[in-house]
Amino acid sequence: MHDKPKPEGAERRRIRSDDPHMALALQLSHVRHSARLDAVVLANDEGLPIAHAGDATLCSELAALAPILSRGRVIENQIDMRQGLLFVRAVNFQGAPLYLASCGDSPTENSPALVDQWLADATVGVTRILTAA
Repeated sequence: MHDKPKPEGAERRRIRSDDPHMALALQLSHVRHSARLDAVVLANDEGLPIAHAGDATLCSELAALAPILSRGRVIENQIDMRQGLLFVRAVNFQGAPLYLASCGDSPTENSPALVDQWLADATVGVTRILTAA
């Protein structure tokens, strides 16, 4: 859908893991690379990272902001993420709120609609991985 179509019957995932944490990291890494983002993180409602792809410090900051931003709260200029685009998507897993958050600094490479679609796809993958764990 986002890349070139795969040949009929081709394996869509080349790298797999039975370890849930590694599987989440691989999922987020795929989204980060494909959507050309600087960081993608899955965070809990307390703003702590569960899994991430990208710089660990940036991902921790993004995880801390995710619950706040998902609630529509505006954050004053107290934080300098140095990112042009910030996206947060809520993921409800077994009644617990989780957040997929991403950031990138090149709006010319990422349209908001495309990043939102990647996060929507990642939501499905994350939910599948967590359910199997």
